[in-house]
Amino acid sequence: MMWVGLGLAILVSGSVASLLLARWPRAAMIASMSALFTAGLLLLTVSIQILAGVKDTIHTSVAWPLPIGHFSLTVDALSAWFLMTMGLLAACIAPYSVAYMRPFEGREPV
Repeated sequence: MMWVGLGLAILVSGSVASLLLARWPRAAMIASMSALFTAGLLLLTVSIQILAGVKDTIHTSVAWPLPIGHFSLTVDALSAWFLMTMGLLAACIAPYSVAYMRPFEGREPV
């Protein structure tokens, strides 16, 4: 489950980096798409472990002092299939997006 959390953290850091680099559109695009590519590969890693039978499920639970209980996240075979699809698409689309958006840099906010 560490990989899923790490992937989410990378996506958040890529988004923040993109916002911080807003004055330099090329650098912002590369930062955000690099984070998306890396997170996609991490999702693929988790989903392949479950679909290949290395692990049955991955479960994590975080307790916090709120009266509503705790946060729980479980990845089983069905959710691994969808994570694999999203990870594969993210890993394939991210490098393509940098080149595709090049003509729009500096024209309009993207």
